[in-house]
Amino acid sequence: MSTEAKGRTRSLSALIAQAGAVVGVVSGIVGLVFLFKPGCQPQPGPDNASATISDVSVERGITFGQYLQRMDYAPGTLSKAYLDRRGALVQFHFKIDGFKGKALPLETQLINDDTHDLVGASQKAISITPRTNADENDWFVWALVPKSRHTFHLVVTIKQPDGNVSLRSFQTPRFKGLGA
Repeated sequence: MSTEAKGRTRSLSALIAQAGAVVGVVSGIVGLVFLFKPGCQPQPGPDNASATISDVSVERGITFGQYLQRMDYAPGTLSKAYLDRRGALVQFHFKIDGFKGKALPLETQLINDDTHDLVGASQKAISITPRTNADENDWFVWALVPKSRHTFHLVVTIKQPDGNVSLRSFQTPRFKGLGA
């Protein structure tokens, strides 16, 4: 091998070694930045957000106390009058992909089918918290229903964890008020 070829091999080896050293220094600096400023780290992509609803049924005349029993929640310090309020219990089956361990707020709106008006205000319900990234189960929501002969339906909305963006909404079958 000629002297010129040996020089090229050494300069190529030196160049590779220098590039490796630069990569090592840059990696070390980036690692230190991520250690002391964790917010600078790349964040994982958004959750795979989807939900499907099936097997929706409505049971009229259920008290709020009965709803809590079905959800296996203690009534705590709620008064007997509050627990004895009658309404509609909606049972449904959900399948949610994404959001493992994150509370997904539920909201219900009671709609008068005769006038198409919202009855009262939107009501918050007990949140769904998926146990896995592909969870499915049966769930309940309850809504206060007036003692009237009107026909109603509920719109149930599952919200994303921030509570501002809807993940999935569905309507219940029509049902009579509690005065019918």
